[in-house]
Amino acid sequence: KKEDLATACFLRSIAAFDALAEAAAKEHDVPARLRDFFRLNVQLLADIEEGRHAPIVHFNDIRALPSPQADAVFTAYTTLFRRVRALIKGPETASLTRDDLNARGHIVLNENTRLDLERLHALYSPAERENKLQEMSATLLDHLPVGIDRTGASADAEDAFAGDIHRSVAVDG
Repeated sequence: KKEDLATACFLRSIAAFDALAEAAAKEHDVPARLRDFFRLNVQLLADIEEGRHAPIVHFNDIRALPSPQADAVFTAYTTLFRRVRALIKGPETASLTRDDLNARGHIVLNENTRLDLERLHALYSPAERENKLQEMSATLLDHLPVGIDRTGASADAEDAFAGDIHRSVAVDG
C-alpha cells in the first residue's frame, strides 16, 4: 500500500533527524548543541547528495496519512520533537517557559528539516554556500536560545530572521 510506503519513508527520515539530535545532545551547552545539530544536518544533506545516505522526506504531508499509519509516525515525530526541544534546555534557557521552549523546538526542527542543499546550490557558489550556511547557523544561534521576545518587541527582528532563512533556502519559481 502507498500509505505503508509513505509511513516507512517518514519513519526513516524521523530516525535520521533523531540520530542527529541524539548526537548533538552530547555537547556541553545550548549553543554548542544547536550548532552541532545544524552542522550534522548539513553533513547529512551532503551525504545524501553524494549518495552515501538515502534521501529524506520533508514532513509537510504527515497529516495526510490515515490511521493506523499516522499513529506510528506521530509517535515517532513526537519523540523526535522532544529530543530536539531538549537540545534547547540548559542554564542559558532556564528562564524560558515550556511554551517558549516548545516554540524554539519547533523553529529548530522546522528550519533544519526544510534546509535543502540543492536550493543552496542553485543560488550560491561553493564559497558562498559555506558562508550562507555559517550565517544561517549564526542567525539561529543568536535568536533561538533567549532572543525571541514573546511580547512582540522584536517582531521586526523575528520577521527579518525568518525572511533571511527562507530566502536562503528557497528558490522562486
